[in-house]
Amino acid sequence: MNEELRRLGEEYWEYQLETTPTQALMFGDHRYDDRFEDYSREAEDADIARQRDFAARAEAIDPAGLSADDRISRDVLIFEASTTADMSETRQAELAANHTIGIQAFFPVMIQQFPLVEPEHARAMVSKYQG
Repeated sequence: MNEELRRLGEEYWEYQLETTPTQALMFGDHRYDDRFEDYSREAEDADIARQRDFAARAEAIDPAGLSADDRISRDVLIFEASTTADMSETRQAELAANHTIGIQAFFPVMIQQFPLVEPEHARAMVSKYQG
């Protein structure tokens, strides 16, 4: 695999885990157990900028020198980061302010699915729930 593309892909994945700690937890990654997603407008704006940056950095990698698999990986990263930024710019969180859809509806269902296999995982939930 192209080394620059591999590093960018790993950086993108780590960014996704860090900024979506509940999703990371669901994957069994306990590094962010004590955190909850930041749904502030500032965080949303920062995420849009970061997603655009990931897409631009992927686009800057010349596809001519890539293998077929690497070209697909590059294109998927560009698509994922660009469409994530595009969707965030529609400010869906502002439209989803209702009693049936949103984190308030999904969180009670997700809690039962958290892979809390060690006591420290459960202890971290106190900070998460306070978030």
